[in-house]
Amino acid sequence: MASSVPRIDISNLGLGTDLGSGGQGKVTAVNGLLINGQWPTALKTYSPDAVSALDAGVLETIVGFPRQLGQGDSSWLHDSTAWPSVIVEDSGLVCGFLMRTVPQAYYFDFQTQTRGARQQLADVAFLLNSDGYVSSSGLSVSDRDRLALLKGLAAALSRLHALDVVVGDLSPKNLLFSLAPEPGCFIIDCDAMRVRGETVLQQIQTPDWEVPSDEMTAT
Repeated sequence: MASSVPRIDISNLGLGTDLGSGGQGKVTAVNGLLINGQWPTALKTYSPDAVSALDAGVLETIVGFPRQLGQGDSSWLHDSTAWPSVIVEDSGLVCGFLMRTVPQAYYFDFQTQTRGARQQLADVAFLLNSDGYVSSSGLSVSDRDRLALLKGLAAALSRLHALDVVVGDLSPKNLLFSLAPEPGCFIIDCDAMRVRGETVLQQIQTPDWEVPSDEMTAT
């Protein structure tokens, strides 16, 4: 299967603005390239430590995974997650992957006290604050909205489990929400998922969101 997985050298990408960074790498916008011919593209580049530790074969499996699914499941996966779509190499060495950028519906106008409104990823961490903070940030979220978001997230996780996919780092920073036209969720950091029992890197967990110490991660 690996031979059919799309690849591109990082030197052939027109890189744009930095979109974020974490413990395992950074995410950068890619100019002039559409995933599946329809979605703007982002590049996740692994840190040197992550490159030395990653299992490139498993990353190939994850990139090729949607092509093994039926049309309905494949479309749902691309609509609901930032799934890795193309292997990125640096002079023949796997250094990251391409994925779709987060849809605009999963941003909101965050109201700052000094700089006015600015575009902000709508991660679930915002909804864990007090109602006063949430409303002052520019969000209007009812209890009905919260229940609908939880229901949608549960349905998404259930569908992933049915595909033998388990979210590895299930933290509020990796779960995005939208309230219009109806509540919905979008999952990022998908290379941290365990797909058919395999994982690209050693599973890490967000502090205070760990599984119990005697249980296997990403199950």
